[in-house]
Amino acid sequence: MSAKDLLNVEKYLQEEGWDARVLTWDSLAEECGLDCAGSTLRDCMGSMHYHKCIACTKGWVSSSTAKDRKEWAIVMKERYPKPEDWYRVRFSDEVHWGVGPQGKMRIIRKPGERYCTDCIQEQLDRSDEK
Repeated sequence: MSAKDLLNVEKYLQEEGWDARVLTWDSLAEECGLDCAGSTLRDCMGSMHYHKCIACTKGWVSSSTAKDRKEWAIVMKERYPKPEDWYRVRFSDEVHWGVGPQGKMRIIRKPGERYCTDCIQEQLDRSDEK
């Protein structure tokens, strides 16, 4: 593989973010239009210190954010005590649909990118809602 090919793969990882980082080495080679096996790409990218690792996870909300939201809800309930005060308000929530295993993902990254936004897997942890 040429140095230009490797730089193109690196550029692809940077530009496409999470979607590119979760690809297998074989899929990444195919996406970048390379005529090589995934193991060859893995070895060449390894020379640039890229490797596969388990993505760090990010919780649903932090405890300080949860506290702020609760305080805001108390203020709003005092400000608008009657149910009809809320008829014109629309609420929304984040929805996730997934097919297949939804466990920890393995991503492609290099040292120093551990907490890069493209390298963090968002994960819902609602165990304290009960």
